[in-house]
Amino acid sequence: MLVEGSVINNTLIGKNEWLYLWQGGQRQFDFLTSRSSPSPQSITNFLNNIEDRVKFCQNNDIRYIHIVYPSKPVVMPENLPEFISGEVRSLFKRCYEDFIKKCLTESVLYPLDSLVKEKNSAPVFRQYDTHMTDYGNAIVSREILRHLGENHDPLLFFKSQPQNRIGDLAKMADVKKTVVENALKSISNVDQSWDNRAFLPGNTDNVVIVHNPNSASDKRLLALGDSFLRDGLSSLSTFYRDILYIRSDLFQKDAIALFAPDAIISANAERYMCQISSDSDADGILLKCYGRANYHPSDAYVAAFNAQIGYRAYPKRYQNWAKKIKSLSFEGIGVGEPNNQIDFSDIDNGYMISSGTDPQIIINESMLDKELSYKLIFSIDSQHPGIFQIFYDNENNDKLFKFNEENSIKFDIKNGKNIFECNIPKNRNSNSIRIDPVNFEGYFRINYLTAHLNFCD
Repeated sequence: MLVEGSVINNTLIGKNEWLYLWQGGQRQFDFLTSRSSPSPQSITNFLNNIEDRVKFCQNNDIRYIHIVYPSKPVVMPENLPEFISGEVRSLFKRCYEDFIKKCLTESVLYPLDSLVKEKNSAPVFRQYDTHMTDYGNAIVSREILRHLGENHDPLLFFKSQPQNRIGDLAKMADVKKTVVENALKSISNVDQSWDNRAFLPGNTDNVVIVHNPNSASDKRLLALGDSFLRDGLSSLSTFYRDILYIRSDLFQKDAIALFAPDAIISANAERYMCQISSDSDADGILLKCYGRANYHPSDAYVAAFNAQIGYRAYPKRYQNWAKKIKSLSFEGIGVGEPNNQIDFSDIDNGYMISSGTDPQIIINESMLDKELSYKLIFSIDSQHPGIFQIFYDNENNDKLFKFNEENSIKFDIKNGKNIFECNIPKNRNSNSIRIDPVNFEGYFRINYLTAHLNFCD
């Protein structure tokens, strides 16, 4: 049983089973209750960092903003236990805000007021987690974009879907149950990310690449910060075509030179304001892991990484990589994963090359609800006559994708343009789809694949 006011494994139990990080390495509540304050050197480092970053970005025609993510106890004090609720004050406002020079006020964002206002509409922090909800992340991303001069609302590009979730604080406190949260799912479902976190012993040196071929702009964003900024990448990718996220509290000038961003966001959670380092002590992270015996990122990650850091020096490599991603992206459905019989080495205008007689594209996490029936419409250009086959179900949502002929539809294709439509039934085992575009060696192009609810079924 969770007892209000108790602390279990560094987790503070609040009212109505709301959980808060108690102290942690940053001694969060010591700084939120004025028992401790950051050193004068930390305040000086913060101001000098922001001032130097602003000048650098102005000189290089790059838009810039630094965001301080308000702590959960500051945004959600109403659920703190009584013994401490009246003592909590914003660390940023108490120790930093008055020192920020007038010329820097537009370059530092502390979205406390926006989060407090919006929490009356929907939760902005997760009950069992240190971090914000998807809705909270979208609200902050909207504020970031507005401060960067972009009129864009990420919430318009998502749909809400209830989901059972457990949080990092629940795991720390050994809480066995989940809580229902409204997850935000992309409407287009074609944004992709490549993450090296699984190949690291911890979150140090984490680098994430995000690419959205259907983004609202073709602009590029460099994001430097901790997990709070990382959680907002999905919302930010509704506007930015490419995002390079580096877990770092300091500026990364080598990444700027290679990635060529249009905008830079640096960020930190409020609890990290307890101690700020100087950018003069920064160390490059971008290539830090390569050469380590225990670092083996996937081929897909390496391809995305090389394409992005070669954007300025080797634009053709980036362009070919982006064409490949776009050719496998089907708006409103998802992104396909090709097998080894599909080649993109000579891709042009969306064409792919079949190097065998059984090329396959699998869309694992499609947006097609397995309980509903759909009409699919697709168009394919083919170099030769052959057979197009689509599999709309696999055996018991098998992760090995054991598709079978009974749950498939075949079409004869001719040389040139082909347009087909078919119905797939409801009450399927999974939302997976497999496309076998041709059965020969040669060129082909999938022009589009769309899905519409079949209300007559």
